[in-house]
Amino acid sequence: MKRNFGSTLILLCIFFSHHLCAQEIEVTQELIEFSGKILNKEDQTPVPGVHIINKRSKRGTVSDISGNFHLTLRRSDTLIFSSVGFLSHQLTFEDSLNNHQYITEILLTPSTQELEAVNVFAFKNEEDFKKAILALELPEEEKILTDVPGFYNGPKKPVKTGLGSPISFIAGKLSKRQKQLRKFEEVKRRDAYRKSLNLKYNKDIVQEITGLDDDKLVKFMEFCKLENQFIEKANEYEIILAVNKCLDEFNNTQKTH
Repeated sequence: MKRNFGSTLILLCIFFSHHLCAQEIEVTQELIEFSGKILNKEDQTPVPGVHIINKRSKRGTVSDISGNFHLTLRRSDTLIFSSVGFLSHQLTFEDSLNNHQYITEILLTPSTQELEAVNVFAFKNEEDFKKAILALELPEEEKILTDVPGFYNGPKKPVKTGLGSPISFIAGKLSKRQKQLRKFEEVKRRDAYRKSLNLKYNKDIVQEITGLDDDKLVKFMEFCKLENQFIEKANEYEIILAVNKCLDEFNNTQKTH
């Protein structure tokens, strides 16, 4: 009885061993060694720092200083090539591919965007920012003088009255109120712009992308200064790529110190 049990156990081990080997061979046959060079479509120069992401596995690599890259993927996978200043490029492999190694050139098209000019103010906090806006002297509205025969457009003599004209007093009050309203609307507009940027790029988002904590996260935020214009125009995917590029540069600087 013991001898039969031992024989059965050996047969089971041999069966599962062959089954696992067959699975490994099948997975190996599905893998593709893919490498190549990324070039600028306009002048054929190498493009370094391009992020190559596998859409299925969410993993990838970055092209080196000469634009070269290499990665392993499965058949039917889709790769996304993206870099700041270039249009994204997508490449999908077919199930019918026979080779297990491919070498090719990827051409990226430059993307040019004209950004609107913005004014940047440096203040300690939001309260100081609002006070500075309210203290701004707005330019007076230009007065258009028309030469009409029989009328004098020169300086007027002051009217000597005890309390001044009621109409002039009311007009002055209204003019001051309009200035205050314009300043207030300007503060609201700038505050809304700042908040919209903060929703797309903040400490929590950077921590989720990089995995950094505490002092290292603070140092990285000081190192990775993304332009407001870029944050305003970029989508979530482009911000992730920009932060990852900063992270590579940040890690390299840490190694040199």
